[in-house]
Amino acid sequence: MRHRPTEVRELIALLDREHDSVEDLAQDVLDLLMEIKWSRAPYIAIQRHSGPHFTAWGPYATRGEAERDVGKRIVGGNVAEVAYFCKVWNKDVIDGERPEIWEEKE
Repeated sequence: MRHRPTEVRELIALLDREHDSVEDLAQDVLDLLMEIKWSRAPYIAIQRHSGPHFTAWGPYATRGEAERDVGKRIVGGNVAEVAYFCKVWNKDVIDGERPEIWEEKE
């Protein structure tokens, strides 16, 4: 994944700030990297196994990347095991709740 200039500038700004300890700096760097990764890779693939067991794969940068992995690397062992993909909404960057996804469809 090639990093965007804005992402590089964010990291430089973070490194230039004062931190109480090396551990605090490390935590801030890891938090920023996770934020960047999830903001750019909003898809996961979900594999259902027999019974109530699931495995999530990803994140994937694009829907197409997730689709290609389903059926290739992520396959069911029998007819009860299926795989599909979905978009992940980052709860930390969405303003407010999204009640429309919980409303009953008529």
